Amino acid sequence: MISINVGQSGNRIGSRCFELYCLEHAIGKDGILDTNIQGTNGNSNDLVFRNFFTESQNIKNKFIPRALFMDTEPETINTIKKYDDYRSMYRESNFLMCKEGASDIFSRGKYTVGRELQDPMQEKIRSMVEECDNFGGFLLYRSICGGTGSGLGSGVLQHLGEEYTKKVKLDFNLFPSPNQSNNVVSPYNAAMALMDMIEYADFNMIFDNEALYDMLKKSLAMDKTSYQEINSLMAHANSHLTSSLRFPENYGESQIYLTELMQTGIVPYPKLHFLLPSYAPLVKKNAFQSSIPVPNLIKSIFTPDSLMAKVDNSKCKYMSSYMFFRGEIIASEIIKPLNEVKSKKLVEFVDWSPSGFRVGINHSPSLTYGDLSKTPKSLLMLSNNTSITKIFKKIEDNFSSLYRTRAFAHWFVGEGLESSELQECFEQLKQLADDYQSIHTSS
Repeated sequence: MISINVGQSGNRIGSRCFELYCLEHAIGKDGILDTNIQGTNGNSNDLVFRNFFTESQNIKNKFIPRALFMDTEPETINTIKKYDDYRSMYRESNFLMCKEGASDIFSRGKYTVGRELQDPMQEKIRSMVEECDNFGGFLLYRSICGGTGSGLGSGVLQHLGEEYTKKVKLDFNLFPSPNQSNNVVSPYNAAMALMDMIEYADFNMIFDNEALYDMLKKSLAMDKTSYQEINSLMAHANSHLTSSLRFPENYGESQIYLTELMQTGIVPYPKLHFLLPSYAPLVKKNAFQSSIPVPNLIKSIFTPDSLMAKVDNSKCKYMSSYMFFRGEIIASEIIKPLNEVKSKKLVEFVDWSPSGFRVGINHSPSLTYGDLSKTPKSLLMLSNNTSITKIFKKIEDNFSSLYRTRAFAHWFVGEGLESSELQECFEQLKQLADDYQSIHTSS
């Protein structure tokens, strides 16, 4: 798997994800595997984590992330290269950047400033794919609020969709927060990015900073939260999702592999591939935590406090739900609580998807990382449900408020965007929200 991190947020999230991978697999800050550690989280000798790392040809036991960091301005990447604790494990070729930013404008990120990165990006991705023995797909990390994540990120996604049609393309997206956004044109950026997501991504995982902030504030009693803690929380979710690709098969029961998602029912219709993540439990570092019973863990994952995007899931309808368990869990513990969830109608599935749940277990527990403590049992749930309509409707309303008077539209058109594309993306956004709403009303 190849990770591509785009823009300020994407680069910071991506670096946190690889930092957590290293902790889980006993890889040092210089990229050197500690072969004496057999169980930080699994047997080092199995080297299954090479799905995300390539082994150096020059230095024994040194592993380099299969990752590409991209930005239209140098500040964030230079910070990673100079100050990140794990900066020594990267190669210079892991980074691509321009000297001027996208100025929060989608079309600058995709059509003008970002265009100079297109050729080197395509060449670098090609060479990284050729390094793989059994290439599986891409993980793309970005925010769609600013110009680089939305614009340059869309250019990357379009290339992946056109050149690697049969490979998994999982897009991690920070969406505009309902009440926390200092970028007035983020509705334009998000709507334009959604056009390429609909066409080229296989799956989109939706996060927003407001929901992540609330999770940390409520569960960890943190009055002040930095983006570093928020990014660490996203890294935990990513770690759960990728665990089946990084640990041996004997470390789990019925593990869920990313490639399976394309072959199963999590996406009932091609456009409706937007997934909402939930995560539990959140335990503050150094706080005492007894092992949470599996029924309580499952019950908590459906509460608003576990949602990583700001939606109301109390009255929505689920099309599918995938559960990624980690830790000291056996399959028999899960069956009864899930049956109770369905029998007591704690969640409602559409009538054409009555089974709903798909469960995977990886026995490697999550580690202490950031402000979160190691827990014996933890759970990430990905749901395709109709509560996401609220997110699309909010972007639609904010877009309409701007576009009604063509406010700021000249910034986008002046950077290579056709004026008709703004209207077209608004219509696609509205249709996407209507499609999810129709699932809710007709099922």
